[in-house]
Amino acid sequence: MEKRKRRAFSAAYKTEIVDLVRASGKSIGAVARDLGLTETAVRAWVRQAEVFGVAVAGILAVVRMMETVTVYVATNAATRR
Repeated sequence: MEKRKRRAFSAAYKTEIVDLVRASGKSIGAVARDLGLTETAVRAWVRQAEVFGVAVAGILAVVRMMETVTVYVATNAATRR
């Protein structure tokens, strides 16, 4: 049996596939079969998107907290004058 040639996919394509999995209501395996992709690859893309989403959410929370602290410090500095 001949080994399948390794394919490369752009980040935009992977994002499209992840969005399709989330919006379609189909299983990862069904989406992979429909598109001629391996279930393992699609599952990895979905997992990576989830991890990235959590990381981005964490970064945004830190930024919001820093903004709040900056406003608090500025307000306190203004009231002390």
